[in-house]
Amino acid sequence: MVRDIQRNPVSDRILHVDFYQVSLTEKMRADVPLLLTGKAPAVDDFGGILLQSLESISVEALPADMPSHVEVDISVLSELDSSLHVKDLVLDPKLHVMTDLDVVIARVASPRTGVEAAIAEEEAAAAAEREEAVVEEEAGAAAPAPAPAEE
Repeated sequence: MVRDIQRNPVSDRILHVDFYQVSLTEKMRADVPLLLTGKAPAVDDFGGILLQSLESISVEALPADMPSHVEVDISVLSELDSSLHVKDLVLDPKLHVMTDLDVVIARVASPRTGVEAAIAEEEAAAAAEREEAVVEEEAGAAAPAPAPAEE
């Protein structure tokens, strides 16, 4: 199995590949990426926002049974605030999921209205002003006191 690939940062050419020798008779654990497939009807019908909160799941299986990725069909997300959990995945029985089954993979959030967006912007601006004031106070406290002027 490939453990790591080193690439040239400029040309993106492969410089080095690290391999990991595994026993085909012993189970191993690996993080398997999740690939969202399909379209969520709640996004198209209600203007919802699709949020993916989990990029991969941890599974245990024999090396020959380890998938390269797991496809997640999001076409079942037909209502706003509906979500898919790890327990909703249909996986090969040879795989044992190590990730908590109640973790949310993806959900459709309600769209923000104009009023909610304006309130969120005002709160963000107020927080930025408070942070700026704290930084100025800290800078003022850290600055040395001015030397008395000589006449």
